[in-house]
Parts: sequence; structure tokens; C-alpha cells
Amino acid sequence: AEAGRVDDIRSNPARVEQWNVRPTVTGPVIRRLASKAILLRHGKSVGAKLLRNGQFAVAVSGGADIFGHAARVAYASDPGCALVELDFTNAFNQVRRGKIAQGLQAVAPQLKRMFNLHYATDSVLRTRDGAALLSHIGVQQGDGLGTFFFCVGIDPLLGALRTMFPGCTVLAWSDNIVGAGP
Repeated sequence: AEAGRVDDIRSNPARVEQWNVRPTVTGPVIRRLASKAILLRHGKSVGAKLLRNGQFAVAVSGGADIFGHAARVAYASDPGCALVELDFTNAFNQVRRGKIAQGLQAVAPQLKRMFNLHYATDSVLRTRDGAALLSHIGVQQGDGLGTFFFCVGIDPLLGALRTMFPGCTVLAWSDNIVGAGP
């Protein structure tokens, strides 16, 4: 199935994951409308599950502000506290789709069919000149559910960080992760 039109990509005769680019995909209108409806129906319940591991990017009203304030409070609460910020390059195109599918099974099994519809096989991305590119890793930035699926995919990582560093605060806004602690 064709995923959409690629808006920002350099020409290279390789697969998307071998490029050092961030393809942004504009999907069909019906896909964007369906994504919005799915987020309205399931966003808050899944967002609450992801919030347990410190993810503020899914259906948290004012999530970006809360994330920023929580990071500042965690850092300021202890004079000996260290703050680590991670912002991954091209993160949306790096999370394995199998990990996202596993995460959906755990937090939102009702959405696995929607994920599989768009990501179970290689996504065909079309450039403006009509060339077809195959993408088989990650989610497309520009997909209405891209951030949602990405956050589900990294939720186990956030949980593992919280377990490995129990005295630290681990917070995330999508692919921006902050750790604060001794």
C-alpha cells in the first residue's frame, strides 16, 4: 500500500533507513481523518498508560509544558542532581516496527490492526517526481498516528530506564528524554 507523498528527502539510490534524512510524509486525507478519530477515541486511555513511564507526548493536555516544568523541578529539588537530556537524531525512523507492534499488544491491542494496515509491510513513499522509495523501519513523520506509535514503541525503553535507575526521574516528550538524579 502506498503511504503517501514524501515532502523532504534527498535523492539517493538506497533504502530510506540508509539515508541521513528525515522524510516527512503527507498521507491521504482519509488516513489523516481516521487517525484523528482514533486519537479522539483511544488517545487518553493509551496516554495514561504511557504516562506511567513518564511519556507526556500522547493525549496529555499541556504535556509539553508539564514535561518542561517536571524536568526543572526534578533538577532543582536536589543540589547534587545531574540532568541528562537525550534527543535522538531521526528517531521516528529508527524504532523497529516489531517493537511498536509488541508495545501495542501491551497497551492498545485494539489499535494493532490499524498499525498493521500501514506498517506491516514496507511502506511505499513517493517523491515529487514519482520515484518509489521503500521504508521498513520506523514510522513516518507526518502520519497522524506517527508520534502515537513512536511513543508506544519506546515505552519499554522508558520503563527499563526507570527500573535501572530507581532514584532518578525519567521523563519524555516524544523522542526527547530527560533523566534527573544523583
